[in-house]
Amino acid sequence: MIWVAMAWFTNDAIYQKLLEKQNEGVDIKLLIFRDGVNQTHGVDLTPFDHKRIRGTRGGIMHNKFCVIDNQFVITGSFNWSTNAETRNDENVIELRDISRATEYSLEFKRLWNES
Repeated sequence: MIWVAMAWFTNDAIYQKLLEKQNEGVDIKLLIFRDGVNQTHGVDLTPFDHKRIRGTRGGIMHNKFCVIDNQFVITGSFNWSTNAETRNDENVIELRDISRATEYSLEFKRLWNES
């Protein structure tokens, strides 16, 4: 499984990799911030099980994490955007820790169910 909560998703290379993984049978779920940037410049999410959400506490959905097989997490300031890859100063970290991955999976489920 690959579960993604990402504020902005405009990066076609990452999009193509997710399509590839889905075609291999991987369960892909995406939570994306519902705003004008994703609406205008975002990737086409229709092939995936996805939701466009606002923040659950009155602000914006500003998460940037990905849980893979409930084994590890990719997180940091890096949105899955072209600007993050080519222009911005960003950080990203991979956590290979099952207990941390479980925490992120539970947060993903909470966001999914509240939207």
